[in-house]
Amino acid sequence: MRLFTFDVFISYSHVDKEWVLQLASALQDEFRVFVDDWELVPGSEWRTQIEAALKQSQSGIVVLSPDAIASGVVNAELTALLNQSWNEQGRPLIPVLYRACEVPKLLESHQYVDFRDQTPAARKAALVKLRRALRGTPPGPPGQLSKVPLWKFPQVPLALVLFFVLLFIFAPLIIKGLRDWFGRDNTFASLRQTQLLIQSIETKALKRDYEQVLAGAEREFFDRPTHELVMRDVWQQGQMTWRMFFHEGHLIARDSFRYAGGVVVEKQRTYLNDNQQVFLLDRFAQDGLLLEKRYCPEGPERPCDIYEDYMRSPLPPMALPIAYR
Repeated sequence: MRLFTFDVFISYSHVDKEWVLQLASALQDEFRVFVDDWELVPGSEWRTQIEAALKQSQSGIVVLSPDAIASGVVNAELTALLNQSWNEQGRPLIPVLYRACEVPKLLESHQYVDFRDQTPAARKAALVKLRRALRGTPPGPPGQLSKVPLWKFPQVPLALVLFFVLLFIFAPLIIKGLRDWFGRDNTFASLRQTQLLIQSIETKALKRDYEQVLAGAEREFFDRPTHELVMRDVWQQGQMTWRMFFHEGHLIARDSFRYAGGVVVEKQRTYLNDNQQVFLLDRFAQDGLLLEKRYCPEGPERPCDIYEDYMRSPLPPMALPIAYR
């Protein structure tokens, strides 16, 4: 049995910090709670501590509010908690709705605990529900026992018997289907985390926050504090043909562009991870408007699915500095 350092990791926007600390204080009499404001060591590399705490926490709480939805850090933590919840049994993720906001699509299948009503009675009821969820106990109603005597077994309908027989026969196919389904969701979650990182890189590039170095037909972007390479553009005949993204010395994604009449009409993003290549294709009209996004798990030459962009990014699909277009 795996032992965890913390019972629960709380992900939140620091705009909601005061309320979150009250929530954590209300839980810590029963649970070992990780809140960054309590646990992070000043002067140390906070990302490393957060990643370790995520792995060492049995369950997760994400506090939802408009500021949390807009936070890149919260979205990255949410992706990690979702991965853990999907891949490991007994590691639940519990959304807590603190302020009214649009619940992310990835959480639509999760039952959330509603704390929007801050009256004492409503807050107490929500806290009881949250405690039960962290214990893995259904929310209620409590105190009702089964009325079937322990010595009397209910009759089982024939249809139910046949159902379980068929379930046993077709279990291998069902398991394979579930693995394929959740594997796809896991790929989307991992992809979303990388897309968040890429969005941050491109946003900083637009703001000229990176140190730029020209080398022939290439333009490289370096993070100023760490001098780490984060992006490289490759140009041919006055047009950018490649854009590569790096994180901690590793290539994480690569964009290629197709032009028609000097205008970008297609961008292919090859997202790389340790196990596979995932392709995203963006098609554009001549006026630069996005026509469709396609998700191609088997490569760009195979049939693709329409890809719904979970990012809701404020950036245009082609996040290139105007001077580079």
